[in-house]
Amino acid sequence: MLYPHLPEYLGEYPVGCADIEPTDSNILVRLYYPSVESEKKLKWLPKASFYAGGYGSFMMVPKVFSYMFSAPIMCLFSKPAGDCPPIHDKTPSKLPVIVFSHGLSGMRTTYSTLCGNLASCGFIVVAMEHGDGSGCITSRGDKVIEYEHPDLTKILKEDREQYLRNWRKSQLAFRRQEIRHALELVKKLDAGVFEQSSNRREASVDWTLFKDRIDHDNMALGATSITLLEEEHPFKCATILDPWMDAVSECKAPQKFHWNTNLKQLVSYYQQPDMPKESQFGIIKGTAHNDVSDFSLLFSLAMRAVRLCGPIDPVVHQVVLLNGLRSTVTRLM
Repeated sequence: MLYPHLPEYLGEYPVGCADIEPTDSNILVRLYYPSVESEKKLKWLPKASFYAGGYGSFMMVPKVFSYMFSAPIMCLFSKPAGDCPPIHDKTPSKLPVIVFSHGLSGMRTTYSTLCGNLASCGFIVVAMEHGDGSGCITSRGDKVIEYEHPDLTKILKEDREQYLRNWRKSQLAFRRQEIRHALELVKKLDAGVFEQSSNRREASVDWTLFKDRIDHDNMALGATSITLLEEEHPFKCATILDPWMDAVSECKAPQKFHWNTNLKQLVSYYQQPDMPKESQFGIIKGTAHNDVSDFSLLFSLAMRAVRLCGPIDPVVHQVVLLNGLRSTVTRLM
C-alpha cells in the first residue's frame, strides 16, 4: 500500500524538527525533539526533486526518471513532526541525546519514523546527513555531494575485496569526524551560544530553547557500523542496527545483512572477554535490512515484492523496535 503520510509517533510527546548546517563545521543535521503540538507539519523530504534524484542515482536510475516520476510522488509524503516548535514544557529539565548515523544511501529523514519515535519518548535525536559519499545525496553550502559508487573497473578481481574494505573504512573515518563536530554543536546549543546567523539552513527557532536542557552525562549512539565507535567517546551506550562488520565477500542477500561471514564476525564481537555483560544481540523476526527505514512504511507492498523488506507489518516492527531501543538505552544511561 502507498501511504501519503507516515504514522503518528508512538511516545507521549509531539515532535519538532530543526535543521542545522553550522558555518564553522562541515556537517548537516536534523534535530528531532519533544515539542509542543504544531499545526505546521513537515514534508518527508526537505527538497523532493533533489533527494529523489539522489535516491535514483544510488539505484543507477536516470535522473530524468527520478525528476519526472519519483519526485512528484515523494513530494506528497508528510511526517507528523512540527517545523521548529518550542520544546514541550512537561519534559524533564535535562534531555538525553541520541546521535543517529544513517546507513548507505540514507540522509537525515530516511529514518524519520525511528528518530521521531525516540524524540516522542523524551530524547533529543541528532540525525546526521553524512557528506562522505555514502548518502544518497547532500550539500554543504553550494557544494553538492552525490553518492559515490566505487569504481572497480581498474581493480584486479583478487584485490577488490580489500579495495572495498579500505573504501568503506575511509568513509567511516570521515563519519567519526562529523560526529565529533555534531557533539561540539550539542555543547553550543546547551551553552546557549549557537545563533541562527551561524546556520546556513533557514530555521525559525529560538536556539536558546536548548540552553541548559541537554544531559551531557547521558548520550547514546545509534548507527549502522560498530566501527564508528572510537576508544574514547562520550556515549554511555550504542545501538547498532543491522551492522556491517567489514565483511564484503559471501554477501548473497545484501538486503538482509545476515550472511555467514558477517554473522560470524558479529557473534565474535559479542564474545570478546571485555564485552560488558549488559550488551545484547537480537534479531526481530520477519525483518530485513530496510525495515528500519521509512521506505518500509511508505512503499510497503513494493518493498516486499522485491524482497527489500521482510513480511512483518512495518508499523508492528516500529513498535517492537522502539520498545527494545527505549528500554535498552534507558537502562544503560
